[in-house]
Amino acid sequence: VNRSRDDLFRDRQPETKAMMDLILSEPWVISANYHDGAVVAAYPYNDYRDDNTQEGMHQTPDDEVFKHLASTYADNHGTMANKTGCLRFEFDDGITNGADWYSIDGGLQDFNYHFSNDMEITLELSCCKYPQRYYLNREWERNKDSLLEYIQQVHRGIKGLVTDTSGLGVAGAEIVVAENTGAVAKTVTTSSRGEFWKLLLPGQYRVTAYQNLCSTAEVILHSETIDIIVTEDRPLVVQDMLMDFAVPCDNKLK
Repeated sequence: VNRSRDDLFRDRQPETKAMMDLILSEPWVISANYHDGAVVAAYPYNDYRDDNTQEGMHQTPDDEVFKHLASTYADNHGTMANKTGCLRFEFDDGITNGADWYSIDGGLQDFNYHFSNDMEITLELSCCKYPQRYYLNREWERNKDSLLEYIQQVHRGIKGLVTDTSGLGVAGAEIVVAENTGAVAKTVTTSSRGEFWKLLLPGQYRVTAYQNLCSTAEVILHSETIDIIVTEDRPLVVQDMLMDFAVPCDNKLK
């Protein structure tokens, strides 16, 4: 199931299709998939989406956030960060870029990142590929703190509601987040109710909401650009966005 999402148009296993439908049907923010055979937290990309890059690390636009998520799990795990859980592999601080470890097509974490708002990592929990059931209590003790701390990372970055001038939530609006350095993270799309969430690390950001109506109204709606500051003391900024500007499509605002 984890490695069968490379072609959206081919016949797929029922389990794979059900998982893809679940991912696309809800506005997930973070998630993780679990494996055995190593002890490490791996983050996207898992394959090479750039024809010019076919070895080494392949980073997403949100690479630093993914490193933070993976490190959060590894640092709170019983053995992941100190390398004592599995001597078959050696990973710095218990994390790795997926493609830098070994490349696979159709991975679950890459599908989540590419086709939804969700940010997912892959967690390898045991050096034994198929551990016996009597190990499960031990594995729970090793992983419970890291799992809870990982889930808490959902309360980091920016979240809010995008509305139009009549006060209704705007579905399908794109939220563009740019750092002051000019770097742009992957856009996220509002839910059917106009909600959005974007994980961010401490820093200064400029946030704008857009809705492309070129095919129906020949305009692009957008909000005012908002400056926000995320800090460790204030890791989550709640900021609603009002779509009260419109420009003709031929202005090529986006």
